[in-house]
Amino acid sequence: METEEERTISLQADLDTARLKLARIIGLPPGQQFEATDIYGFHPEVGYTLETALDRAQHRRQDLVAAESGVKAADASVKAAHSEWLPSVAIHADAGIAGTAPTQTSLGVSTVQGSVTIPVSNGGRIAGDEKQAQAAQTQRRAEYENVHAQVDQDVRQAFIQLNAATGQVRLATRNQVLAHESLTQSVDRFVAGITDTVEVVQAEQAVVQADDDLVTSLYQHNLAKLSLARAMGAAEETLPQLLRK
Repeated sequence: METEEERTISLQADLDTARLKLARIIGLPPGQQFEATDIYGFHPEVGYTLETALDRAQHRRQDLVAAESGVKAADASVKAAHSEWLPSVAIHADAGIAGTAPTQTSLGVSTVQGSVTIPVSNGGRIAGDEKQAQAAQTQRRAEYENVHAQVDQDVRQAFIQLNAATGQVRLATRNQVLAHESLTQSVDRFVAGITDTVEVVQAEQAVVQADDDLVTSLYQHNLAKLSLARAMGAAEETLPQLLRK
């Protein structure tokens, strides 16, 4: 009993710490008391298959969108560097009035000039710009492929954790039912004088352990849903759909 009381004190401290963290996250005044009213049960269906989750992640993960934008910018830089080899055309025009004074004797004048510039020799500057742009392009593409692979891994890993947690919840639920049935049978045998209190106490301990295992498995299941929401991107929109009350 003293061991269980010590464990209870530790768990109560963990609960109080979690309350402080939650109050700070949601912006409550320091020291304000509150009670959590939302209870999230067990809902194994998430509404997403692996394929749909991967497709959603391709469009919602901001790190992947940023990496793709970096590739597009690098492609444009390569094209801009290569275009420096092309001839350029410039046209200059000017119009005004010429004369000793702005009177009726002044004459209107205009000038139009055109020029064509053809790169012949630039000391290797354009070639250097091209190589630099191509190197940056290669780096951006490598970064994109790395982020793309990470996104794919995050989604698949989240599904692995979710499937495992779903199995754990179902197993813990069955164990809880069996533990309560065993406790009922032990109490009946004790009342009938067939057994002693040791069996009843052991059955009660088994019930406590089964209840604790179920709570832990439910926590892991909801945590796996959180990981899936983060892996798909836009978690603030996806998570409420996954954590149905």
